[in-house]
Amino acid sequence: DAVIKDIVALSINENIDIKKITDIKITRRSDGSKGIIISTEVVLYYGIKIREAVRFYQKKIKQAVEFMTGLQVNAVRFGVRELAIREKK
Repeated sequence: DAVIKDIVALSINENIDIKKITDIKITRRSDGSKGIIISTEVVLYYGIKIREAVRFYQKKIKQAVEFMTGLQVNAVRFGVRELAIREKK
């Protein structure tokens, strides 16, 4: 699971819309079927379109994990814990 968490972190850390990742959880299906569920929570910067960003990151995480591990990803739960204001430079 640590490898999957690292893949998730790497796939979304590259973007400037995310201030930080607050939580990543990997859940394996209890009914014995194949696949995993990835849950992650982040802090996004204020001013972006949240719905579009969530869909984008869900797709990006699923593609990255499936490509790099060969595991089936049944769902990606992507939560926005809070919004942050960018600091002026």
